Amino acid sequence: MSHMKKAFSLVMGLLTLCLALPAAAVAPADPQLTSDRQRYRSQAPVTITLMNQADYPLTFENPWRIENSEGETVARFSWADEANPVGQGDTRTWTWDQSPNDCSSDGACTKVGGYVPPGRYTAIVETQDGPARAKFLIGEYFTVGFKSRPHIEFVVFAAEPQAVEQMRSEAAAADKTMNVSGIVRPGRTRYNPDWKFTMAPTSIILAEVWIEVCDGSPYYVQKHRDEWRGDRWCPWSSYVKRVGR
Repeated sequence: MSHMKKAFSLVMGLLTLCLALPAAAVAPADPQLTSDRQRYRSQAPVTITLMNQADYPLTFENPWRIENSEGETVARFSWADEANPVGQGDTRTWTWDQSPNDCSSDGACTKVGGYVPPGRYTAIVETQDGPARAKFLIGEYFTVGFKSRPHIEFVVFAAEPQAVEQMRSEAAAADKTMNVSGIVRPGRTRYNPDWKFTMAPTSIILAEVWIEVCDGSPYYVQKHRDEWRGDRWCPWSSYVKRVGR
């Protein structure tokens, strides 16, 4: 009986201690900002969506903005007053046409002209819970061929202005002299489904001559892709076969 009394006293003591402790604060759910894709071809519409995942209304500041990799604002969009705040589970969606602009709440846009170049971009919305961000790439898909293995193809997504321009020129050239190189990123992608690795989009460059240490067939790199992770691959027989997938 004495043992039961001691156990009961211990349980009651722990219960009293737990009740005396302050309740842990529940962190608010971060506002979620998403783009409908991670990669966009040049001039394709970019859809940005803000979703309120919290259990209270979410307020945001006008305007929403899109920044390039240098931190420069290239586009702005303002919402009408009645669109703010965003209720629990509700969303606000903005479609950007990739042109530098400043758009008002009634849809009128002041456009600088043209379209933004390939590169890294970030959509940003300031809310009472802090900034929400969505990162995405703008660039172009290219199909890479191999002179030593004419039956196989490899698809890359280039997201640097110079690389995109060079690859478009090479795709149109009758005499293809430039090899394609990029940093190996293991993992299968939708745009390159036949291979279990790809080239990092912002690492792709072209050149006529490479050192031998980075040469290798696609089959060899695929077999040893974990060893190649983060290394530059420069297959000597590669060339830009065409624009697109």
